[in-house]
Amino acid sequence: MAKSEVAVVEEKTSVAVSEAPAFQVETSATDMMLPFLKVIQSQADEVTRGKDKYNENVHAGDIYDSVTRTVYDNPELIICGIRKYYGEWDGSVRGRLIAKHRTDSPAVMNAKKIERISPKGTPYYDLESAAGNTLEETYGVVAVVKHNGTAIPATFTLSKSAISIGKQLNTLLTMYQPMGVPKFKMSTNLKQNDKGSWFVPVFEFAQYETDENVINMAAGINKVVDSIIFAFAAGEVEAPIENQDVV
Repeated sequence: MAKSEVAVVEEKTSVAVSEAPAFQVETSATDMMLPFLKVIQSQADEVTRGKDKYNENVHAGDIYDSVTRTVYDNPELIICGIRKYYGEWDGSVRGRLIAKHRTDSPAVMNAKKIERISPKGTPYYDLESAAGNTLEETYGVVAVVKHNGTAIPATFTLSKSAISIGKQLNTLLTMYQPMGVPKFKMSTNLKQNDKGSWFVPVFEFAQYETDENVINMAAGINKVVDSIIFAFAAGEVEAPIENQDVV
């Protein structure tokens, strides 16, 4: 985290199962398949009947955890860490993530710049890897999510149309972290242009966290942010991250 890093704790967390003190599971954030938050779009599989991921309780604009299949209604988030990277996507296979490259890696520094023109006439550049794959600017975020009386670790990505929101979130952290451990409310907002409409996440400062257990949880997760974000087996499909112009 930034200047106000919370207290350092052990990476491993003891998780009690039911109320039997003799039965505990030793685990860490890197041992779990963390909940992955995504903003549901109108064409998403989760809202399309007949698709494997279809869920009748999910609607466009919802904040959805694709691991536990949970809909979150305006959850509060404590941001444990943000990392900017470039995801390398295989253009011949939809949704196939080849690798994640840190911003100072040779793959990014030596990438080919391809000039494009936005619908508004503004020039910009796409990056292409040596293998001819697209390099997509992405913010990986790891957080503690508080919802309905529970606090759990989770992760999500901000890319393409949500890149500016990642920068915004970094700014909010810089503003509020020096005074404590901030919590942000996460909601969604509908955006539109001449190509259509889509939902983006919105983060608003709520208040500072006061629960020491939650603060310690965030501190422990902060220590393994890189392991969570960059733990990836090249060549596998990383299902939670969708190669589309949304979160």
